[in-house]
Amino acid sequence: PRPLASEKRSYAFYRQHRHGDRMVWPLLLGRARCDSLPAYRRMADSQSDSGSGGVKIGLAVASADALPSAFVVFRDDLCRCVDRCAALGYDGIELALRHAAEVHVPELKRRLAATGLEVPCISSGQVFAADRVYFTHPDEAARAVAVERITDMIRLAAEFGAKVNTGRVRGFVHEGETNATATAR
Repeated sequence: PRPLASEKRSYAFYRQHRHGDRMVWPLLLGRARCDSLPAYRRMADSQSDSGSGGVKIGLAVASADALPSAFVVFRDDLCRCVDRCAALGYDGIELALRHAAEVHVPELKRRLAATGLEVPCISSGQVFAADRVYFTHPDEAARAVAVERITDMIRLAAEFGAKVNTGRVRGFVHEGETNATATAR
């Protein structure tokens, strides 16, 4: 059974990171590092106020054509990613998307319902990384693309009761300009 809104637990996500010449998937809880799901669950349980496992654990996933630099664990058909995450015992998935249209909503909802997984978050890092569009871009057309992409992701997130992490799409202040200039865009 799903928790009531007042009982919702926070998520911690495994994301892929480079460590030397190999990829690792660490999870951090406080200052302690965990490299396995069972160890993380035990640590989360021991540190939660209620002792009842206040943290859900998910994996960041993307479609098969995601950039090699995308911080995700699985790159595959998103429904297969759901099945793989469920088989490994995770509670949810973070969708790392370039376009909201990558998701076939009815099909993904069926897979989520069948596995009991959730989509608590959609991340937009690929919008910035692949297309270099962001809200403070000097070019008005690039800013419009960023707004359109994030608006589409917000609509998609509403389908799953999820949030959108805008990350680097928020933009930055270019060298030689002020915060006021970037904010005014």
